[in-house]
Amino acid sequence: MSVVLAVYKPDKKWFGELLDSLNEQSYKNTELLIWDDCPDEPADEEFIKNHTSSLNSKLFRGDKNKGSTYAFQRLTELSSGELISYCDQDDIWNKDKIEIMVNAFKESGADLVYSDLCVIDGEGKPVYDSYTKVSKRQRFLEGRGLFEKLCSRNVIVGCAMMVKSEVVKAALPFEPSFVHDHWIGLYTASVGDIYAVKIPLIKYRIHGRNQTGVLKGVETKSDYYKKRVMSFYERSIAVKKRFGKSADADVKKGAYELYELALARKEYSESFSLNNLSKIIKYRKFNPSTALFEIFLPFMPEFVFKQAVKIIKKGII
Repeated sequence: MSVVLAVYKPDKKWFGELLDSLNEQSYKNTELLIWDDCPDEPADEEFIKNHTSSLNSKLFRGDKNKGSTYAFQRLTELSSGELISYCDQDDIWNKDKIEIMVNAFKESGADLVYSDLCVIDGEGKPVYDSYTKVSKRQRFLEGRGLFEKLCSRNVIVGCAMMVKSEVVKAALPFEPSFVHDHWIGLYTASVGDIYAVKIPLIKYRIHGRNQTGVLKGVETKSDYYKKRVMSFYERSIAVKKRFGKSADADVKKGAYELYELALARKEYSESFSLNNLSKIIKYRKFNPSTALFEIFLPFMPEFVFKQAVKIIKKGII
């Protein structure tokens, strides 16, 4: 079993807590592969060794910062375990996390397993006892045929995910326009089964420097267009390219419909059109709440938009 960890200027206290939690896992047959994505301020190798004495750990360094998706791609290529667990640099794993998830593979026969998380703040204090309370839209999805549902919304948090090596290596190369966990989940959904362990196995630290977040960096309508509409359009192109020729008819259909929706969203945001409006309504199944929001977006005053964004960021809707 492989644990792959991408790091970039880690907070020493948080990083030590994470490494200790990996070192104390009840499941022992584990290799730890670390990719340091910050050559200008390299992670302390001696510090890592001191906190991972019971693990077979290896540290790799990139020649320049290329981001977490690339880092996890390289680690996936370098891993040797039959199962791969993805790891962030500032969380704390329950001691039985790996053991429970490995057993879940045996019991479910799934290709990817993910768990719930409890949320802590920067000081390590509990905030939520379930990740489903972070956002009203977060929910567990499991089984087969999840490709369409995972196309536009990722519900699998990377650090809570474990996947069969043969499956995730077939997903390589990771698409740069996607966060790695979304791409892995989407690919797995196109070929196999996903299973959810509905108990928290990680203390997931949410703080001001987290890489992802609901509408992160969006303050104006222009921001929304660039970060949400255009990024969705770019991802839809990648999905159509990768899955548009799938032997699975539902996957192929979903890939093309996602692209049609993304194109309609892009063109509707640029100039009102009844044709594009009808396409957004037609393909709203991918994300009904986003479709409704964007139907009214062209007519929404900037101050109303800003208030709406604040509400969405708080997870009220």
